[in-house]
Amino acid sequence: MANTVTVAHQSVPVPFHACALFRDEEEQYRVLLPFVHEGFERGDRSIHITDRSRHDAHRQRLNTALAEPAEDQGRFLLRAWQELYLQDGCFEQDRMLANVEQMMQEGVREGYAVSRVWADMGWAQESFPGVEDLVEYECRANLILDNYNGCVVCTYDLRRFSAALVVDIIRVHPMVIVGGMLQVNPFYTPPEEMLEELRRRHTP
Repeated sequence: MANTVTVAHQSVPVPFHACALFRDEEEQYRVLLPFVHEGFERGDRSIHITDRSRHDAHRQRLNTALAEPAEDQGRFLLRAWQELYLQDGCFEQDRMLANVEQMMQEGVREGYAVSRVWADMGWAQESFPGVEDLVEYECRANLILDNYNGCVVCTYDLRRFSAALVVDIIRVHPMVIVGGMLQVNPFYTPPEEMLEELRRRHTP
C-alpha cells in the first residue's frame, strides 16, 4: 500500500510533485507548515531549499510553529538556492536534475519512508543564465520523481512571475495548490508531450 501524506488539507499518495501558487509569504507558511509538522512527527526526511539569506528567518518560523528541526540528526536539511539551483551563478537543468535524483537516492539509502521537499522557486524570477530552461526542468523532474517515495512542493509567488510562465508551470505539475487547496491538476501535460511542445516552440 502506498504511503500517503497530508498536504493542504488533502491526503494524497506518494510520489507526488506539486506547484504551490501563493500571493504572500504568510499564505505559504500557513499552508505548508502542517505538511512539515506531519513529516517531523512521522520521522520522514525533510529538505527545504531557499535563498541562503533567508535561512535564519526560515528556521525561526519552523522553531516557533513546530518542534525543533532535527538538523543535527540529518532528518531535516536546509539547503541554499546558491548551492543547488545556481551553482557557479547559473542554472543548468541537467546538473539540478542530478541533484534531485541524488537527494531522493540518499533518502532511500538512509531508510526514510518518505522524502519531503519544499523548494522555494523565487530564484527563477531573477535574470540568471539558464533560467529560461525552468519549464523544461520542472517537466523532466517528473520522470525522476516518479521512481521514488518523494513528495516535492515547488512554491511560486504569483506577484513575481508572468501569467504566461505561471500557465506553463501549472501544466508541468501533476498537482497544484491554489487558494490554499491541493487538487489534481486537470491541465497537467505529460512530460513527453510537453517536451515536444517546448522543442517546437524553440525551433525556428
